[in-house]
Amino acid sequence: MKFSYDYDRLLNELHSDLEEGLIDKTDIIKIVRGDKYSNEYYPIIDYYYDDEETEEHYAELSVERVISEMEQYNTIL
Repeated sequence: MKFSYDYDRLLNELHSDLEEGLIDKTDIIKIVRGDKYSNEYYPIIDYYYDDEETEEHYAELSVERVISEMEQYNTIL
């Protein structure tokens, strides 16, 4: 089954952080995933970088990989 997820807001935030020099595409960031959306996919609902601590369960991925995933699923199917 094909599906999409609206990542416009998070993609805009990530691109803004990149343009401001707060992060680089090779940096590792913490991503928080939400509840299962469809087809066993757990969407990214937030991200943190630097030494920001979160009590939420998170995974660590490169900024480049996060952007790639978001752009893939942001397409309306």
